[in-house]
Amino acid sequence: MHISPESGRYDHLHGDEDYRDHLGAEAIDYIDVLHAIEAGTSTPDGMHYYHWCTRIAESDEMTEIIKHIVKNRHKKEYAEIMNNIELAIEGWLP
Repeated sequence: MHISPESGRYDHLHGDEDYRDHLGAEAIDYIDVLHAIEAGTSTPDGMHYYHWCTRIAESDEMTEIIKHIVKNRHKKEYAEIMNNIELAIEGWLP
């Protein structure tokens, strides 16, 4: 990994722990995350889509997302995701 000389890393001064803030990495937003998940790639900050999915799955928000999908399962725009949820549930049942 290339480290910019402007980063201040390893100069033994306070602030070395924040060297990444000065590397010029662009800020990401939710659109970057959605595109990374959709494409199976990483966000500009280098975080892999799998880690984003894991974060989402471990949060309480995932419960609310699933509840919303199930409540709206009869609407055609929810058909594909509801089908995937049903297949996953059937795969877990004995």
